[in-house]
Amino acid sequence: MRNIFVMAAMLCGIVLSTSCSKSDNSPVNIQPLSNLTKISENKIPNSPYTIATFLTTDSIIVGYNPLYFTIQDTSTRNYVNNANIVLAPLMTEAGSTHHHSGPTEQPSYSDSARAYKGAFIPLHGAIATYGSLGFTGWRMRMSITINGAQYDSVKYDFSTKTIKTGTKFVTSVAGNDGLTYYFALINPQQSSQANGIQNLEVAFYNSADGNITFNPINDLVIGNFYPYMPDMGHSSPNNITPTSIGNGHYKGVVNFTMGGHWTLNFTKIQKNNVQVIDSTALEVAF
Repeated sequence: MRNIFVMAAMLCGIVLSTSCSKSDNSPVNIQPLSNLTKISENKIPNSPYTIATFLTTDSIIVGYNPLYFTIQDTSTRNYVNNANIVLAPLMTEAGSTHHHSGPTEQPSYSDSARAYKGAFIPLHGAIATYGSLGFTGWRMRMSITINGAQYDSVKYDFSTKTIKTGTKFVTSVAGNDGLTYYFALINPQQSSQANGIQNLEVAFYNSADGNITFNPINDLVIGNFYPYMPDMGHSSPNNITPTSIGNGHYKGVVNFTMGGHWTLNFTKIQKNNVQVIDSTALEVAF
């Protein structure tokens, strides 16, 4: 009987040892973000790497877009988690010298997503086209550094669209202080909008260089927030006015009592105890 127990223990030890060895020696090459939409995959020039861009929607919308990036070493099939990615999106109009960008949150690596997470807010829609006068549309430009080596920029062109008729997820408003403020809905995204109480997150930005770079604004105080349903002529109870949480973002609560078209109204917005925005609004529909 004792020999049986000894043999069983030895077999168990062999199984455990084999299992651990296989796990420890396996390369880190699990494909991340399989539930998202890949919109681009490009080779990084003069390197063994490729970089891919993923979205939570099927295309880039006019509004806040969470962006996810993976970098893969094509020689080993392993994914890189120590790179630095700098985004510089640019809108070009054919035959024009005018260019502009949109608010951008630079990517950083997320252990939970196993990818680099950032965001971009196009201010308006554009179809990427190539005509006799040149290119019109948005172009994403990415500067990438891996293990101290900086590689040539990766570029790809893309179109943008309004996600649904009757919605406005980003807007601009002229402030009483002479500045233009850009205001965007962060959450809830279109796919998450539903009846009931939901977390609300918005963001404010401005630009001092002709809309090439945008700065998050953290020191605004929103005097009042209320959702309103124009078709039905009513608001809703139990809303909480958003307050600053950093990086230009403001978080509160919105209560959608029914489905339909809602305006999200923000009034009496102050900076340093001075009212800089009388009112501004975003629009959702679900």
